[in-house]
Amino acid sequence: MNIEELQKWYNSFIHGDVTYKDGKNFQSRIKPKKDIEPIKKKKIQFGKYKGKTLNWLYKNDNSYLLWVLRETKDKKLKEDIELMIRCL
Repeated sequence: MNIEELQKWYNSFIHGDVTYKDGKNFQSRIKPKKDIEPIKKKKIQFGKYKGKTLNWLYKNDNSYLLWVLRETKDKKLKEDIELMIRCL
């Protein structure tokens, strides 16, 4: 394999174009199958961003979102934030 072939393979791997024997690509193997749209629309019920969605926080003040993740006692909220961050 020469350097051009190696570079082409690497680029296709990074972009999820490499297909395995089972027909799945790299990206489909690392991303959870769960639909996160309902999670992205979930609203914070406390603090200075009360009423804002998790997606809004991710895009506008992700340091606050990480603070919520670190400080919350709500296990479901924590799981939802972790899943959303992994999927985005």
